[in-house]
Amino acid sequence: MFAGKSLSNKPFLKEELLNLHMNKGGNLMEHLGTFNRCVAYLQRMEVFYNTEDKALMLLTSLSPSYKHFQTALMLGKSSLNFEEVVQDIMMHHVITQHSGDSSQGEGLVANIGEIGRSKKHKARKAT
Repeated sequence: MFAGKSLSNKPFLKEELLNLHMNKGGNLMEHLGTFNRCVAYLQRMEVFYNTEDKALMLLTSLSPSYKHFQTALMLGKSSLNFEEVVQDIMMHHVITQHSGDSSQGEGLVANIGEIGRSKKHKARKAT
């Protein structure tokens, strides 16, 4: 990564962020760190992305093994929030690590969209 503030680095860093992809079997934590560093470097150059754009860029940068997760997450919410997406990714990662079988984790991820629902919706459902 190039952290300089010259104008020639800004397009390069944007390209790096937009072309960032996690390799199949790659380390999720390293990928999240690389993604966040890239965003931080761009912020220092006064390039800002809204939370939904960052969430979409992160989701599309994940390895192909996260495809079912990406689809379930995007279909389960009307809008995406970067912090919530990172939490959901981490939860998915923990589930798949503990299950030892990624197909089980993919089956469980459908419920992640329920976590973000408001108490108001749950209260209406109970009545």
